[in-house]
Amino acid sequence: AGKSSLIQALFRLVDQSAINGTILIDDIDIGRLSLDHLRSHLSVIPQVPVLFGGTLRYNIDPFEQFSDEECLTALEAVQLKQLVCNHPDGLHLMVTESGTNLSAGERQL
Repeated sequence: AGKSSLIQALFRLVDQSAINGTILIDDIDIGRLSLDHLRSHLSVIPQVPVLFGGTLRYNIDPFEQFSDEECLTALEAVQLKQLVCNHPDGLHLMVTESGTNLSAGERQL
């Protein structure tokens, strides 16, 4: 319970003003670190893949920093590009929270 919220807060995927309190790592407020620095030092290997409710594109690029082409390149690297290209909604395919509308293999990739 709350795993998605914790990951979103830790990786600063949500607006910091929406969080009551401060997240500290080794007594350092993560809000004072650049996103590049913070995220380059964090990794998560979930036992069960974590997906957020929304579009596939949102799950790949929640802050819309990359073009559709760059997102498709990332999908190609994990062998999901064909799935997306074959779906009528493409990158706008809706993903349920936890990705229950995707196969287990698709969720892990």
